Formats: sequence, C-alpha cells, structure tokens
Amino acid sequence: MFTVEIMDIVATIFGLLQAVAGFILVLFIPGYALGWALYPRREDLTFMGRMAISLILSLSAVILMALFIDLVLGIDTTTSHIVLSLIVLTGLAVFVWKLEILYLGWVVEQQSVERATKYQNIFTGRIARLSPTLFEQKQKVQRLFILLMKDYKER
Repeated sequence: MFTVEIMDIVATIFGLLQAVAGFILVLFIPGYALGWALYPRREDLTFMGRMAISLILSLSAVILMALFIDLVLGIDTTTSHIVLSLIVLTGLAVFVWKLEILYLGWVVEQQSVERATKYQNIFTGRIARLSPTLFEQKQKVQRLFILLMKDYKER
C-alpha cells in the first residue's frame, strides 16, 4: 500500500515535469530561436521585447507548423510529428542565427580592415609630406649641436 502511494507521487511529479517541458517547448523555445534569427544582435531588442516576441512567434510557429505538415506534406498531426517539426524548425532558426552572427562579424571585420587601410594611407601620406621637413629639422638640430660643441670646446 505504501509503495503504491510513492509510485503515484512519482508518476504525478513526472507528469508535471512533462507538462512543464511541453509548455516550454511549445510556448517558448521555437519563438526564442526565431527571435534571435530575426534580431541577431543583443541590442536590437530589450529583454522583455525578446520574451514577448518569443511567445508570439512560438504560438504562430506551432500553428503554422501543424498546418504545414498536415495540409502541405500530408503527414498526420500527431504530438510526436509536431514536436519533431518544432525541433527541426528551432534547429534551422539557430543555424540561420549563427550564420547571421558570422556574417555580421565578417562585415565588421571587413569594415575595420578597410578603415585601418584608409587610416594607414592617410598617415603614410602625412608622414611622406613631413619627411623632408623632419629631415631638414634634424639637420638644423645637428648643426646647432655641432656649433654648440665647438663653442663649448673653445671655451
């Protein structure tokens, strides 16, 4: 009798965990991944904005995915098929997000390389224009030191 009660409690706890995991899978994870795919930079959305968009995108993704697999693909809309399609959709959204992050990093790198090359050319041009002047200044300073040394030795 005591073991039956423990088994009921364990079954109830696992049932609650399964329900919570199902709600998170349906109401949050696909939308969160799609939100990052649509707005890849952290500063694009606030935390609350990202959470709201996650909920809305998740609900719409579940509905549209169920309609897609039933009407377009002709697959029965069972729980396992919907979960599998949501996992695939979430994986695709994460893949798109990572590609966007890599592309944005590449663009920033290219812009910084172009900017560095531009500044290098500007500084090289300025140094080239200053080189004769600096060389002349160096010669004047050397002549001044030579004159000062002669004057010092004569005293």
